[in-house]
Amino acid sequence: MSLFDYYIPDPPLHCPACGRELKNWQGKDGPCFQLTWQQGIKFPVASDSELTPDSGTNQAGSNQDWEETLPATFLIYADGCGCDRLVEAYGTCENEVWVHTEVVTHLNFQSGSTTSLQDERKIRRQLRQWIEPESTDPQAEHDETN
Repeated sequence: MSLFDYYIPDPPLHCPACGRELKNWQGKDGPCFQLTWQQGIKFPVASDSELTPDSGTNQAGSNQDWEETLPATFLIYADGCGCDRLVEAYGTCENEVWVHTEVVTHLNFQSGSTTSLQDERKIRRQLRQWIEPESTDPQAEHDETN
């Protein structure tokens, strides 16, 4: 079994720091059958998996046979822009259809259940420095650690 799915945001997403289009999105919040999801379409548009839609044996039928859908919110990631870093994005669904995607920045970062307050501050600071490299105000860093 695969460990991730592929994602095609529509419209395409761009790196907020260097402006390059981000491609080859992957994520682990979906069914993880190496399905390809396209924003605006409820069911996967392609599959690299040899599993059938019912998770049975070989050679899947048409992609419309898949019953899996995406969760209401999910995280995807890509690399390959000029920043030499992994870029993450949040996806959201309405009525089981992927309708919105936004690149994760220091302004919209959502901490997880295992993220400590200290880790959250560090992540936000790193995201801000990636997008706004000139924002190395020592007072702002001091404020975040207190």
